[in-house]
Amino acid sequence: MEGKARQARARYGPEFSASECAALLGDGDFVRFATSIELTETELMPGEFAFAKVSPQGPKGGFTLFVHEHFR
Repeated sequence: MEGKARQARARYGPEFSASECAALLGDGDFVRFATSIELTETELMPGEFAFAKVSPQGPKGGFTLFVHEHFR
């Protein structure tokens, strides 16, 4: 696991932009299932800051990570 983290850091840098974060989340070398991020509160329960929702096609269809708009 640590080796993969080092590789991801080498590829994407220690600090990266939202577009690089999106690229990392779509990179099959580091993320098993494609993941996208949406900054919205619509899928969150009160008190949650984030929630991962599986695609209707199942894990192989990917995940959406809903993150509270506070973190924009």
